[in-house]
Amino acid sequence: MRRLLIAGALAACNLPTTAALDPSTVVTGIYTLTATSQTDTCDPPRFVGAATVPVFANTTSIEITDEDSSVTETTFARYDLSAASGYAAQVPPATATFAPCPSGGSFSLDFTLTAANPTSFDVSDEETWSIVSPCPDTVIDAATVPAASCATRRTLHYALVQACATPCTLIMTGLVPSCTCPQGSAAATSSP
Repeated sequence: MRRLLIAGALAACNLPTTAALDPSTVVTGIYTLTATSQTDTCDPPRFVGAATVPVFANTTSIEITDEDSSVTETTFARYDLSAASGYAAQVPPATATFAPCPSGGSFSLDFTLTAANPTSFDVSDEETWSIVSPCPDTVIDAATVPAASCATRRTLHYALVQACATPCTLIMTGLVPSCTCPQGSAAATSSP
């Protein structure tokens, strides 16, 4: 009798299901990225807000695009979440070591796919920066490096605006993504 009650109580709870995370449903296309911050001790702060970004997806990986900073000229950074690594990425990889500044230090950017369906997906972003001394000239490919040691945790929500299915091609003109289709082919599908 107790087992039945426990099973009934568990069934009544809204436990997470694997249906909320189906990486195969993510498609190549144009997305609205909405970045929200849970914590951020960085100066300058990491990007929060909305931006229109490209996302490239296939059966082995999802290439996400993120803005680098809230206060500098808009620049995008791209990260590859591969199926082989559980749709997670660490920058720099655990086996690599290089400093964010000529004076030294370390940094770790951890991205993990946490939800995915045909119209949107979410990625958690946790960053830790150890800065030995401020560096005006960064030696890494980032728009800005924080002025001092800090940490941040963000959620990156990507909502599909327009899918860009083959034979169409997703291109960037400046910082504006667009889907270009060969003449005579069906147009790229619109958002749901």
